Amino acid sequence: MTDTVTQPPAIGGRLSRLNDDQKTLLIGAVFVVAVAIAAFVWFSRGSESAALQQITGDAKGQLVTNNVSCHTLHFSVKTLTRQQIYYCNASNVAQPNRPNGHIHESSFARCYILAVNGQTVDVSHAIAIEAKLRHKTVPCR
Repeated sequence: MTDTVTQPPAIGGRLSRLNDDQKTLLIGAVFVVAVAIAAFVWFSRGSESAALQQITGDAKGQLVTNNVSCHTLHFSVKTLTRQQIYYCNASNVAQPNRPNGHIHESSFARCYILAVNGQTVDVSHAIAIEAKLRHKTVPCR
């Protein structure tokens, strides 16, 4: 009695058995799936982008400067807020428009959240205190 081991056909073997029309349909289906995944990823990040744009615009208006860049802060304080926290780097801010903690600095960073009612709220001091309690650093103070 002899045992024979048969191996499953290789992928190349399976693809070579397809006719040209089937290969074209397979390539087209793969392309459509790839485009659908890319579109899903692109549009699923849209809500964060809108919040980030609103916070950037509000920070520019509050600080009266166009030199503001805002980013997502990967730090959360669930006891304070469930909202995403953002930090904004501002530069060339005139002295009358500076927050009290930055009165002698024309460049600084502030932390903001977009409240449920749509208002932009400066939470820099609270975030800085919470980070200090956790022995972490955040760009805002």
